[in-house]
Amino acid sequence: MKQMRDKIIQLIEETKPNFIVFEGVQYQSNQLTYSQLSQLQGVIMGYLFDINIGFEIVKPSEWRSICGIKGRKRIEQKKNTQIFIKEKYKIDVDEDTADAIGIGYFAINKIKVKK
Repeated sequence: MKQMRDKIIQLIEETKPNFIVFEGVQYQSNQLTYSQLSQLQGVIMGYLFDINIGFEIVKPSEWRSICGIKGRKRIEQKKNTQIFIKEKYKIDVDEDTADAIGIGYFAINKIKVKK
């Protein structure tokens, strides 16, 4: 947990964002993983409060809707997100990177950040 926190803080310090968007934690089937991810999210939120960086937590269904991602099952949604990224940006990426780009697409198109 500390290593992940430290790496995320390092990334924030290097990139100096003025706003951050991340996906909310959702329960899949493993209570331990859900708990750990929720705790990490809380740690990061606390850090963002401390350094006065705004953030928004987006539900997977929200950002996927903006991207036009269809699919009933998670695996189908993941594959369709990769296809969306390939068609939109002409790049091949893994599932996690595709999700991150999809969240970024949502942020650019739906979130109004106060300056």
